[in-house]
Amino acid sequence: SHNLTGYAPERAADGDASTYWLVPGGERMERMSHDKWLVLDLGRAAAPRALSLLGTASTVGGARVTLQRAASPRGPWRTVAHVRGLRGLRAPTRQPLPADLSPSRYFRLYMRREGHASFRHAIHDVCFECEEDAA
Repeated sequence: SHNLTGYAPERAADGDASTYWLVPGGERMERMSHDKWLVLDLGRAAAPRALSLLGTASTVGGARVTLQRAASPRGPWRTVAHVRGLRGLRAPTRQPLPADLSPSRYFRLYMRREGHASFRHAIHDVCFECEEDAA
């Protein structure tokens, strides 16, 4: 949903925890969009078993993140799980995903503003754990 110079969405999944996708908060950004999202292309259809998020949000207790899946990067989107993530940079938040999750190529992290204009977040790392990764 946002692409700021130096903080591109690709930085959320580049394998380098020192880089990140940034969506700044503030009244101007909130007028543009209350909700934020990041679409991830796995390159092929897969059924991840878990999602790990590393990052920060300017909300108490992290951000509410809805994980959604689709066959196309434009949707339609179906909700897979809800995660309370982006709690800091010490350790990623790991969320097991439903065992019966249908394989999809595209996943979206969808974050809603939680009541104030300073909704700022930085996603440093997104990792999907798939069956092949466990071998």
